[in-house]
Amino acid sequence: MMKSILSLIFSIALFILFCWVFWMSLDFLPLARYFPQTLASIGILLSFINIFSQVRSLLYHKKTEMIMEEQDNNNKFDTEMPVTHDFKVASINFLWLISFFVLIFLFGFKIAAAGFIALFLKIRTDFNSLKIILSVVLTIGLLIFLQEGIALYFPQGILENIFTT
Repeated sequence: MMKSILSLIFSIALFILFCWVFWMSLDFLPLARYFPQTLASIGILLSFINIFSQVRSLLYHKKTEMIMEEQDNNNKFDTEMPVTHDFKVASINFLWLISFFVLIFLFGFKIAAAGFIALFLKIRTDFNSLKIILSVVLTIGLLIFLQEGIALYFPQGILENIFTT
């Protein structure tokens, strides 16, 4: 039950964050608003749906738990994983995220995205080399299209700046 409550709190925090991003983007120039407002709108919608779903699930589990306690007070209904397992999974995913930011800082966004996707798919999935290469090529192609098509500027890394100057 505690895991569900923490997940709900996190979803509410995300909802507030997306609302704040949308609100802050209202001060941008009209052309600069499109990207943050689009992403914030999608985030607001998805986080609201997630909050609604989690509240409904939480109420259902509370009702089910109360029925189970009434039937047999000795047998508790608990299907959640231990907190230690959840912490381990969250820590590993957080390290993946931090490593992506470090790669962006060092090599720039496009190079970091290519390296991160290749490494992530190689380690965490059972993709063969062809699928990994195809995923990297499609992602880099999309990033180049976004950079050239709508003039998005991706961050350059420290090493990328050293070699280009």
